[in-house]
Amino acid sequence: MALTIDFSGRVALITGGTKGVGRGIAQRFADAGATVVVCARNIPDDLPSSWTAFSVDLREPDEASAMIDGIVERFGRLDMLVNNAGGSPPSDTATASANFAQKIVAVNLFSAMWCSQAANRHMQNQPDGGSIVNIGSVSAERPAPTVAAYGAAKAGLANYTRTTGQEWLPKVRVNLVTVGNSATPVADRLRSLDVAAFSLTSWTSSGPIFTAIRIRSSRSTSDNRSRPTNAENAPKPFVVNWKPIRDSDSWVSPNMVVSPLKRCTMKA
Repeated sequence: MALTIDFSGRVALITGGTKGVGRGIAQRFADAGATVVVCARNIPDDLPSSWTAFSVDLREPDEASAMIDGIVERFGRLDMLVNNAGGSPPSDTATASANFAQKIVAVNLFSAMWCSQAANRHMQNQPDGGSIVNIGSVSAERPAPTVAAYGAAKAGLANYTRTTGQEWLPKVRVNLVTVGNSATPVADRLRSLDVAAFSLTSWTSSGPIFTAIRIRSSRSTSDNRSRPTNAENAPKPFVVNWKPIRDSDSWVSPNMVVSPLKRCTMKA
């Protein structure tokens, strides 16, 4: 599916955008002309010189808020936020410590909440509003052996998306892209260890993830801006579940809500 989306003059923040899927997302925004900002606790030396990077711990609400305030102060706006930061090492569900679980929930749920609140505060005052895309996981929807806290956090993120997706309209659109296991260096290491949560599923490229995010960040998909926003008839946030079908290049999106109950197949 060929897409031509121009993000020139727009500012995009991708959390966890220094490696893996996050870096791929950031590169796609850059390719479309956006001013790219990424953040992580540790910033690598090989980022493109045109990108702006913040070293920040998003589990701390004050740090997340200060970073987004700094972005708006520097560039005058923030148009798109992709809450991508997250992940979890495997652990035994029965013996995982409280400290471990708290950190996993903080990085996979609370970090997105803090960034979304700060971004929404600015986007609500922009003439064109803004777009927030949360990166979900299939672990929120099915058993997640060895990553129980991660799955619980992602389930919370899905609910948070639905809630803010109604509360913050019409100026700010909030959507979720739910993905399965993607081929990244970190995931490859876990797969090589035969970890249960990573050995029972298919592995694919991240191309469709980037496509979905670009679609939902584009102004051309903001048709819900003029629709009522009360709880009874507010439009549901866009939720994409990327699941491989017969081959690694074809994907089906059963929950892609372009019109009610519409199904569609996309090519990477």
